[in-house]
Amino acid sequence: MKIGLYGSYFVAALMLTACATTPAPAPAPAPGPTPPTSAGDFDDYLVALADRESSGDPSIENPYGYLGLYQMGEMALDDAHWYEETSPDTLTNDWIGAWIGDAPSYSVVSKDTFLGNITGQYAAINSYYDRIWGYIQYYDLHDYEGDVINGIEITRSGLLAGSHLTGIGTLKTYLETDGDSVSVDGFGTSIEEYLTLFANYDTPYTP
Repeated sequence: MKIGLYGSYFVAALMLTACATTPAPAPAPAPGPTPPTSAGDFDDYLVALADRESSGDPSIENPYGYLGLYQMGEMALDDAHWYEETSPDTLTNDWIGAWIGDAPSYSVVSKDTFLGNITGQYAAINSYYDRIWGYIQYYDLHDYEGDVINGIEITRSGLLAGSHLTGIGTLKTYLETDGDSVSVDGFGTSIEEYLTLFANYDTPYTP
């Protein structure tokens, strides 16, 4: 069969089309690690903490003399610059010292005026955490964020909660011993429980 000029172009085009290959699409990049879901903001953290510490009762005092929503003792309120122990320091929550700093501006001048005072307790716990974050930075404990110790991922809010439960010193020891030293409070609650329970809340603190 004789193919004219235009027919030759048509056949050549068909051959090129039949022989051409479409480049395969580039493979999708491998997904990175999924960021942890936020458990809530810092107010949500404080609500959860109050529920765990006092069942949300601002008027409660436990057998060891810890007070209110967040079960704050003399040492915590001293760190918040709300309370000053009267010498000699008995190392117990006897509440015979002076209420100082911002406490009077919230009508807090005694243990009784602190108990039940939700606004005052909220202000005090925020002042306390400002100080705790300063300790965490001073000891470089925020460097442990993202590490996994005894199966627990260390988070910023978890660090705050662990310190709240048993103190900055025991938190530091726990981290530096890679979880070999697990402290508990007077009721047997483990620091690991708080590191887990209060993980992944947003906080106002940055390294």
